[in-house]
Amino acid sequence: VTFAEVVLGLGLALLVSSGIRWRGPIISLLMIPIVLPPVSVSVAWRFSYQEQFGVYNYLLSLLHLGPVRWLSDRNIALYSVMATDVWQATPFVFLLLLAGLQAMPSDPFEAAAIDGATPWQIFRTITLPLLRPTLLVVVLLRTIDAARIFDKIFVMTNGGGPGTATETLTMSIFKTAFIQFDFGYAAALSLLFQILLVILGTIYVRRVLKEG
Repeated sequence: VTFAEVVLGLGLALLVSSGIRWRGPIISLLMIPIVLPPVSVSVAWRFSYQEQFGVYNYLLSLLHLGPVRWLSDRNIALYSVMATDVWQATPFVFLLLLAGLQAMPSDPFEAAAIDGATPWQIFRTITLPLLRPTLLVVVLLRTIDAARIFDKIFVMTNGGGPGTATETLTMSIFKTAFIQFDFGYAAALSLLFQILLVILGTIYVRRVLKEG
């Protein structure tokens, strides 16, 4: 989901920063998923995924396709939850990258345009290098947030179902503590999980600072 959110967010940020019409309303619409509570989003998407009355299977029926068992097929359920997370988190990535694009100096772009550089050359040699610090921060934040996801999976799949198809480490810790009532083991897992995130985050930041 982090890769998808960064790609989509960057694409939207480039599109909006290019000076398209209705820029203000578009940004306002893209901000809606950010302000919605994750549980409310999960409930809405769960009803939309409903096999008999959900909007997605209704749209598929118009194309004489489906129905699809979005949340009850173990081969599809994880991707359905991922789509929900991408929908809600992409605007956050978009907002940060748009701020990064707007903070860039205009001189390098004007010089490249005068030299006859193509849009792809400008993007690859100027935009991406200047946007790199913001991209690295976005990747770190979204990776950590995706690693500790709980609410969407809990609401949409009744705790990691079908079976363990959508069970993450956080969900496993929850089941260990509040279903198996093994609080000691759950606490140990939680501590190890936090230590792992801190170690990975530290390595990532040091690597970024070293390369910078």
